[in-house]
Amino acid sequence: MVGVAPGAPLLTRNLARKGFDMHMAASYQLWAALMVPLMIPLLVFVAGKLYDRDIWIPPLMLLKQIGLKQLLPLTVGMVISWVAPKISQKAQPVLNVAGNVLLTISIVLILLKLGPALKAITPLVPVAALLLAVGSLAGILLLPIRDELVRKTFAICNVNRHAGLALLLSGQYVQARDALPTVACYALVAPLFMIAYAKYYSSQGKIVDIRSGSSS
Repeated sequence: MVGVAPGAPLLTRNLARKGFDMHMAASYQLWAALMVPLMIPLLVFVAGKLYDRDIWIPPLMLLKQIGLKQLLPLTVGMVISWVAPKISQKAQPVLNVAGNVLLTISIVLILLKLGPALKAITPLVPVAALLLAVGSLAGILLLPIRDELVRKTFAICNVNRHAGLALLLSGQYVQARDALPTVACYALVAPLFMIAYAKYYSSQGKIVDIRSGSSS
């Protein structure tokens, strides 16, 4: 379920600081969200057949989830930026800090809450989570995309998955009531993997700049 749930909320502004294309990342996230009602039902249905199960997730339910949790906040942000551009620019640094603090607190609370459950899962779960992250990255890097910036941006975006949606669908349609530790494991592994890749890509970019004689 984690593997077929793309379009997780992504802090695209952080990508620009690491040398990625922030606007391209936002576009990738938006298109992935719009394709969720089409992709997830088909992929889950085919995957269910591998286990002799018929699993059908209604597209309208997915559209409601995506609209409420991704498209609505995006629309509100766009309207505020359009109606009050000066106010939105002044508020952006404060909101960025508040968002990062809230995210950090949420991660700490999740770790405290899931500590015992994460210890009880098999060690293969973190390995599977890491393999999924690596596969999501490599799947894009192997595509014949000529523009290096586009390729790197799409690759790191593809690693991010909508863990919340995956957890909801796992419990509601796959009847996996104990999916929380497994989904949470990927939710913790993916950001660390993305940070490591972003730092590696940033250092590679600086090396290229030095070799070409230009300054970054």
